Amino acid sequence: MIATLFLLLLGTLFGLLIEKNKRIVNLTNKLLLFVIYLLLFSLGISIGKNKILIKIFFKVGLESLIIAMFGIMGSAIFAYIIQKTFFEKK
Repeated sequence: MIATLFLLLLGTLFGLLIEKNKRIVNLTNKLLLFVIYLLLFSLGISIGKNKILIKIFFKVGLESLIIAMFGIMGSAIFAYIIQKTFFEKK
């Protein structure tokens, strides 16, 4: 836990230092996107190896989709309310 918080703080400080250098920021964004794709690929491999999960994939997938859709709708509604309440000039 301490290592995670330390790395988060270190990354934040690094971000503050490089925010003016657009070349490094663009490189960092591309690297981040690549790492996210790599993590998603490795997650797919882990799911593919799990025989039980593959058997119940469609049931779990449908339930996950429903939960995700309600989460997205709730977030959008809450963001709209916050925008109207605090950020629009009357």
